[in-house]
Parts: sequence; C-alpha cells; structure tokens
Amino acid sequence: MKVVVKKPKKLKKLELSVFIVLAIAVLMVGFKLLRPTVEYESKSVPIESYKEDEVYRHQANIYVSQLIDPIENPVWEGDDLIHFYGNHASKGTGDFNVDLAKLTIEKVQKPEAVKPTLVYKEQAVKDFTLLYENEDYQFYYIKDEAIRGLYKYNVDGTVYQVSEHMDLDSDLNPYVIVSPFGDKLFYLEEETHRFVTYDFYSNKKKLINIYLNEEELTRLKDIIAFSPQGGYLRYYDPDGLLYIFGSDSGNRYVDGLEGTQATFSYNENYCYYFYEGAMKTAHSGTQLGIIDLSQREIQYDTASGADYATSIFSKESSDSLFYMLGTETKDTSVFTIESLVEYDPETQEKSYSSELKGVKIKLPLTFDYQNDLFIFHDSDDDLVSYNVTTNEVSTLSNLQHFKLAGDRGDYYRLKDGFICIYGNAIYKITNLGKNMIYQFDNEQLSSLSLSPSEKNLAISTQVSEEGHESDADPAGGHLARLIITSKISDDY
Repeated sequence: MKVVVKKPKKLKKLELSVFIVLAIAVLMVGFKLLRPTVEYESKSVPIESYKEDEVYRHQANIYVSQLIDPIENPVWEGDDLIHFYGNHASKGTGDFNVDLAKLTIEKVQKPEAVKPTLVYKEQAVKDFTLLYENEDYQFYYIKDEAIRGLYKYNVDGTVYQVSEHMDLDSDLNPYVIVSPFGDKLFYLEEETHRFVTYDFYSNKKKLINIYLNEEELTRLKDIIAFSPQGGYLRYYDPDGLLYIFGSDSGNRYVDGLEGTQATFSYNENYCYYFYEGAMKTAHSGTQLGIIDLSQREIQYDTASGADYATSIFSKESSDSLFYMLGTETKDTSVFTIESLVEYDPETQEKSYSSELKGVKIKLPLTFDYQNDLFIFHDSDDDLVSYNVTTNEVSTLSNLQHFKLAGDRGDYYRLKDGFICIYGNAIYKITNLGKNMIYQFDNEQLSSLSLSPSEKNLAISTQVSEEGHESDADPAGGHLARLIITSKISDDY
C-alpha cells in the first residue's frame, strides 16, 4: 500500500508580512485598552514683578531697593530697625525707617532731637553728662548747681551720690577714670586735691596718696591706669618711676621702680614691665621685670641672643603674657621678629612660636590681640594675623581704609574678631578663620554701620554704570545700594 505524506504549505512572503502587521496592530490595540490613564494638567508659574519699594531678602542679606544716592550715617534703633535720610525713587526724598523683621520701608517724619531725661529726688535734672554705663548702672556728672556732683543710677532705680566735691579740668569736666570692666572709679577731690577710688558695687571709697601737679593732670589717663578688674592702680611719676597701689586698700605695692610699659596680667596677680636700665633703645631692651603682687616679689628674665620688643600682651583669663623676641635695626625703628613667647609666671615655663620669624615690624609695636589672634602691621604696612592656637600666619596686602563707629583705618576690632576690606570684598577675621561678609559687584563702598549688638552690618555702596542693570542687582536699576547683612554675627 502506498502511503502519501503531505508537506505543510509555506507561507508566501506577502502573506507573512500581512500576518506580522496584523499581530502588531492587535498588540497596540490591547496595550491602549489595558494601559493606565494618566492625565496632564497645564499650569503657569507666576513670576512676581519687581516692586519699587520692596525690601528684599536674599539668604543672609537684606537689600533696600530704589535708592538714588548712597546712604550716609544711618542710625540704628535696636538691631532690627534702621533709620536714614535719603532719596528714594518712588517715595521721594526724606527720612525712612526700614524694619528688618517685617521687610518694610516707610517714609517718616524727621524725629525731633529728644534730650535724655534724668530725675533726682523727683526733680528733673537740667544739665548732665553720661560718663559711663553698663548693664548694671549709669554713671553721670550732674551740673545743676544745687545738686552738682557724680551720681550712679542703678538699673533697679536706686540712685547713689558718689561725690559732690570733685575737681574739674579746664573744660569744666571732672577728673575721672573708670576701670576697664566698670568695677572701680578714680576721681580727684575738689578742695583737698586728693585722689579717691570708689567701688561701684560695694559703694566703698579709699584715699590714694598720689599728688599730681597741673601738668600731670592734663595727662591723667596717660600716667594712671587701672588693672583689668580694677584691683590695682598704676602710676608713673614725673621722673618716670613706677608705682602700684591697691585700689581697695590704698596700700603701695610698688614704690618707684625704674620700669617702662608696665602691664597687668588679666587675672591681676602679676604686673610686667621692662627694666629701664637694660633698655637698648626707646623700644627694645634685654630685661623683663615680673612683679608677684600677692607676694610683693620681683623677678627678672634676661633675654639672650635677642632683645625684647617693648610691648606686652596679657593672655585672656589667665596670668600669662606674650612678648616678642628679635632684633631692632639701628636708626630705622624696624624690629625683626625672632619668635613670639608665651610665659606662664606660675610654672615659669616659656613656649616659643617661630612662625613669625623674619617678619619685620615698625616700632613702637601696635598689636591688637583677641581670642588668641594677633593682628598687626608689618614694615610694609601689610596686615598680618597670627593664630596662637593653630600657628597660622596670614598676610593681607592693599587693604582699603574705611570708617566705622568713628574710627578710620584698614581694620576694625569687633567683640569677637576683626573687619577688613581687600580684594573687592569685606571679610571678618576670627581665631576660627576668615569669612567673606560681602562681595562688591561693580560698586564702591560709601559707608558702614554696625547695629548695637553687632548682629547686623549696614553696607551703603555707590553702583557703577556698568553694574546697575545687572539681573541680580537689587538696586532696581539705580545707582545706590543699601545692604544689611547678618553674616557679621557670630550666630550666623
């Protein structure tokens, strides 16, 4: 029997193409039917137009817009309100208040100058001068004839008459010195011409046996000074001899030493000076005197291989001191530093830092010292900073001079650091490093102003023609900026 096996028919190419197209179509229809539905909603993003009178905040800076001219001499009322006279594009010329908390600017009536009021025994005081104040009290000289005298007004409202018999200088102001931290007062009695110390907190007085002639009285604050807490008084007589008195006891602890540049330690247990007999020049010598005030003993430390530069810096919150060793170039008043020395009088140990070796400085030294950070000018007038903790040395050149709080120079001392301007920016220097506060953008500095607690810094600038149309320019196309930055604060 014959068996016939039929082979399957092959799809022709055309038929195969049709099959593939139909399969793809079926898959697409199925995907469309089964896929999830996603709806899209078109939304527009509103762009807020620039407001001419807006006070604008960007990060740590607040900008006051639309100023025609730079602001001079703004006045702070607390840390969050600043007042100034200026020319505003939409508000005109006049006096303005800027509220930094509310970010508002308002045109106000020029406030009338209001003289502070003072009352004594329920009577208004007509003529008085504030001599000193702190968080505990205010110290006044009242000139009203019936009650003329020195008065302390405590924050609790109590009033204490310190003296009604004080002597006056040629400008009819009392001869007074207040200790650095406000603990003690030193004043001259009117008739006896005796000096008296007064403790602001215990209200106790003590006579001090110092008698000054008329010429000395004109230099009172140069020849007499308190120790930091007011426990001692330093006095130089007409012959340049050094005397030290206890301000509470009136006792004489040092009696006529040949010493210059006497400096108390921060904790007041020691006084340091340079022995006059070992001075090589007016500003350098070879012998440092160390007075132990509690034991009334004197030791001498003699430099070998180098000289002392006659400037002493008391280390904060201790009895230690810093001084410079080096060599003074004859006839030039330039001192080349060999090392910075820290001396501990309790252990008599010395710590030498050579990072400043070779740096040349002008004499007499004009160092600033704060929180283990030294700031000074070298012989080229560059600003040098030295961090005692990290041993880091930094030199800044071509610094811009500026005026702040009545002082003019190329740096300003803050409560917790220093401000300087260089390289087209404002910097704050502390023992933790250097931080940029503000970068100038096609503008020149007009003025700086610190808020009372140094929380904010107001920066007024003149904007150049090239810079005033910048997209980032909060001046709004005008030629002046007022920027208030909180980067100056240690809390930033």
